[in-house]
Amino acid sequence: MGVLSLVAKAWRVGLLRTAGMVARYAVQVALNPRIQAASFVQLQPRARLVVPKGASLRIGKGVVIKNDGVILVNPGARLTLDDHFSLGHHGEITVGGTIAIGDYTTMGPCTYLTDCNHRFEPTNVPIICQPMEVKPTSIGRDVWMGRGSMVLPGAVVPDGCVVAAGAIVTRAHQPGDVIAGTPGRTVRNRFE
Repeated sequence: MGVLSLVAKAWRVGLLRTAGMVARYAVQVALNPRIQAASFVQLQPRARLVVPKGASLRIGKGVVIKNDGVILVNPGARLTLDDHFSLGHHGEITVGGTIAIGDYTTMGPCTYLTDCNHRFEPTNVPIICQPMEVKPTSIGRDVWMGRGSMVLPGAVVPDGCVVAAGAIVTRAHQPGDVIAGTPGRTVRNRFE
């Protein structure tokens, strides 16, 4: 299958129908069998999807990855972005295990989500040479992460939560929690 037929296929499934879409990004997605993309996915220029051999990425319909957004799915890891998810400018997602992000969730500019981190024990081995430690991490549906917020390994941000700008979430929360501060704590609940 030639590049032009791949571009035509991408057009039919909606990958190229959004303003600002550049053909090479659609071809990148179409050529990578580790990426499953639904219709009307928007990858803005300079958005990067790094999905090496042994990793998988499923992208739901209407997903938007804005300029300089980065998604890195490590070998053996799996990421699912449900419908109408949005990753803001300079946002980053790094996956070492399995992360699923619910539909209608928005990660604002400069946000960060990960389920893995470097180990740093023992001290006689350089940190960069030590294995990654993965902890279950999840983001529910209808979640809003404000500018510069982070969700770190082991955190659970369930449906309807708001993560305030600059907050760092390190633990499990309840549906509808408004989370602020470093470390993130519940300041109120949207549903009460």
